[in-house]
Amino acid sequence: MISPFWREVRRLIHEIAVDLWMFEHRELGVFNRPEECELREGGYLSRAKTIAFSRISKAKNGTLRDTEKNEAT
Repeated sequence: MISPFWREVRRLIHEIAVDLWMFEHRELGVFNRPEECELREGGYLSRAKTIAFSRISKAKNGTLRDTEKNEAT
């Protein structure tokens, strides 16, 4: 069984990877969500993992959602 912490980390990694993919493909006018294999093959998941763990290390006092809200403001 996966702990709630790792579920949240996986969600964050996937969300960041999709954001990276969408940003790089914005000129093509592609607005559908990428498949998991596209994210993996393009290296988006590995880049997203680095970003996610960086955010987690900054969020020593609080939850991941708190950190995302603070970054948005």
